[in-house]
Amino acid sequence: MAIILRKYSSSSKPGKMYHIIEAKDGTIYCDCWQWRKNKTCKHLMHYMSNQQGVTCPAAVRDATPAEDEFSADVRRAIDNIINA
Repeated sequence: MAIILRKYSSSSKPGKMYHIIEAKDGTIYCDCWQWRKNKTCKHLMHYMSNQQGVTCPAAVRDATPAEDEFSADVRRAIDNIINA
């Protein structure tokens, strides 16, 4: 099963999200059209530069870390306790 490492909001389509994904074989890729066409994109460059501690000049401002299923369950449980 592939793992979503990071999510990026589309700058041209509000509500659309692109994902940086690690495949079973360890390959890291993006699901945006630019990556499909050229095998590179600003989302992947931003993600990789952050992994190496380098600031990417074309950094995407609204990148959010992907939340794994366990973390999502914990967050929902905490929200339920606080809002109960």
